[in-house]
Amino acid sequence: LVDDAAGDVVAPGVVVEIKMDGDDDAIEYLVGSIEERHETYDVLSTGSPLGQALLGHGPGEVVTYEGPRRAFQVEVVSVRPEM
Repeated sequence: LVDDAAGDVVAPGVVVEIKMDGDDDAIEYLVGSIEERHETYDVLSTGSPLGQALLGHGPGEVVTYEGPRRAFQVEVVSVRPEM
């Protein structure tokens, strides 16, 4: 994990809360390497299409990424350092 993650934009080592287009419930992920394991959060790989699309974005921003069959929109709800 990156110890000096700023916590205001999506980067390795932060916890990002996102809402998928059409969903009411937000999901939290630890952004990092897929090899990492975490007791509390699922890990969102920075190499995945969603992980790459979210990098550098902050709360309130909506990003689009290409899924296997169509494009998806995701809203960044919050970003915070992993505790």
